[in-house]
Order: sequence, then structure tokens, then C-alpha cells
Amino acid sequence: MDTKDVLKRITTDKTSLDVFPEFNDNEKVVEAAVKNEGKELQYASERLRGKKDVVLLAMNQDKHALQHATEELRNNRDFMFQRIKKDKELVKYLGEELRVSQEYHLMLVEKLGEDVLEEAATEIKDDKDFLIPAVKIDKNIIRHASKRLRDDEEVVIASLRWGGTEEAIGEKLKNDRNFIETLMEKNLLTSQSEFGWLGKNLKEDKEFMWDHAEKYPKLIEVASDKLKATKSFFLKFPPPVLSKVFTHAVEELKEDINFLLEAVHIDPGVKDLVPKKMRKQLKKAKAK
Repeated sequence: MDTKDVLKRITTDKTSLDVFPEFNDNEKVVEAAVKNEGKELQYASERLRGKKDVVLLAMNQDKHALQHATEELRNNRDFMFQRIKKDKELVKYLGEELRVSQEYHLMLVEKLGEDVLEEAATEIKDDKDFLIPAVKIDKNIIRHASKRLRDDEEVVIASLRWGGTEEAIGEKLKNDRNFIETLMEKNLLTSQSEFGWLGKNLKEDKEFMWDHAEKYPKLIEVASDKLKATKSFFLKFPPPVLSKVFTHAVEELKEDINFLLEAVHIDPGVKDLVPKKMRKQLKKAKAK
């Protein structure tokens, strides 16, 4: 069977190049095959899988054909940059040399943005030496970091210093009282009035809440339901902190006359926050 016959089979019958391995280095035959399906590139010779125009022809049909290009071509800095610039998902097809290159990924982040890391290699996302300088380029880089690095104090602090947010912090650190207090001391909290990101354990830690509610009264907003329904939890707050956190108590507590009496006794400012329907009862109870 000659080239003409093979081309006819491929173009007319859509026969796979895999059926004609002896023609895998024939450029016309390979081009005809990849025009049918980009993945046909995998059956081409190494020479043609490393030829830019053949690879691009295959990618016109299927962008994922890039994975079948030669390692050498996928390690070509400019060729890969141009592909990734058009479609950031293609970063996952970088050759081995580039897929773990800190310097190359820093360039990608700087020129294309942090979301270029969405499909980046696991090794890069777990590379501390890459992440720390990367957060200086884009504050949102940490959201792509591995679980291990999102629980690394040095990486997290670097991220927050450059404007990153607490939401990307790993669960271990979100529950680490000492670490969170370090962030408070260094004024590194980027959303000081919102603590929804705080770890479950700290949301249930009354000592933590007592110690920091004066400076951060909205901490009580994210306290556990159990704490927000506990009389002794609120009555431990001194004035004027109690009046600042009182609004976060559950409705049942706000309608508990004994609780209200004690709260107003501790902090008179609470009186103005008592629900209207309880004010007459409170006044009568205080008069006794």
C-alpha cells in the first residue's frame, strides 16, 4: 500500500494512523491523521511529535494532543508559554524539566496570574521555596498550595504580609491558638471584623473568646452555638465588653430574665440592648 492509498483510508474512512505504523514518519499522512483526531499524534514518529507545526495542527483539533508532543518540545520555554498563555490548563503538559522549575512558574504567575497554577504539578504546589516568593507576586497564590504548606506558619505569614486572606489557611493552623494569637499580635489579620474562617476548635474555645473579644468583639459572632447559648460564657465578660458581645447571644438567653438581670448588673450598657418585649419584665424584676 502506497502513500496515496493510506491517505485515502485516513481522510475518507477515518482509519487510525495506528493501523499504518510504517507511515508514522510520513508528514502528509500524519497531518491527515491529526486533522481527523488530535490524539492521533501519539502514533506519529518522535521526529514529527517534536515538530511544532504538526503538534499545532493536532492541537487545532484537540488541545490535549499537546501531551503527545515530545519531551523536548514540551520543555521548550517559549513554545509552552505561548500555549499556556492561550489556555492555562495546558500547564499540566509541561515537560519534566519545566514542570518542576521554580523560576519558570514564577514567570508564569507574574505574566499570567495565580490561576495558572490550577493544573500545575503537585511538586510545585508543595515547594516552599517557590511559594514564599510567589506570594509576593500574587497574594492569592496560597490557595493553590498543598495542604502541607497551607499549614506551614512561614508560608501563611508570608502570604498574609502580602495581602493574602485567612480563608486559604490550613485547618491545622486555623485551630492553632498560639498561631492565631501571633497573627493578632503582628496585626496580620486581613479581615479583623470577620472570623468565619476560624477553626471549629477555636470557635468552641471560651478562654480564647474571653481573652480576645475586647479587641475583636465580632469573634463572638462565630462562637459555637453552644457557647452563644451559655449564660456563664457571657457573664464572664467585663464591662463594656459584655454590652459589645451581648447581641450575639441566642434569643432564648435574651428572654431569660435572670440572665438579663445579671448581665445588666455587670454591664449597665446591656440595658439598652434588651429586647423591647423584655424591658417591662426587667424593670419589674429590678424593682423587687
